[in-house]
Amino acid sequence: MTTETNSVRGASGLVAMPGGASEPTVRRLSAPAGRCRPGDIARWTCLQLSPAQGNELRDAATAGRVSVDVWLAVMLEFTGVIDMLGSDHGVRDRLRALQDEPMMIAALPGWRTWQTYVAGRAPTGRDELPEVVLPERLLASAGGAVDVSRALRAVEDWPLARSCELLACGHGQSLEVFVLRAALAGACC
Repeated sequence: MTTETNSVRGASGLVAMPGGASEPTVRRLSAPAGRCRPGDIARWTCLQLSPAQGNELRDAATAGRVSVDVWLAVMLEFTGVIDMLGSDHGVRDRLRALQDEPMMIAALPGWRTWQTYVAGRAPTGRDELPEVVLPERLLASAGGAVDVSRALRAVEDWPLARSCELLACGHGQSLEVFVLRAALAGACC
């Protein structure tokens, strides 16, 4: 993996490459603002997508009324923690029960803005596929190779993932921490 600096914007970008490949050019047409949760380090990455996967990503984001970057970041984090916990823990049921809780408005302005993007109440703009902005921590946990197909297989989980992300923001937590706490609460009762 390499990091390059875009002198026009002054932002660094992470480009994941399979071993020995030449680095693809990342266009960076727009700023990463509104594409990642506040506090996350926003990194540009070029996804290895088939045209069908690109269309599926666009369709899922459009149906969710969010940008491709927001949809993918939330779904990668959600599917990652759900996969880590395994299906036998009943976590989805506990998370569905939490959906009825009123959403708390985040305490910090940046988090409130993020809630607006996740809730689908902000303009989504044009996507820049195959380039996306993702949190560096998600790229690091994926080893730099983003598995878009995993998120696309879980497209029906978007409403649950979105509501959990909105609730997590209101509690000042990451989505991963929110889901793990729900799993622990169920395990303790």
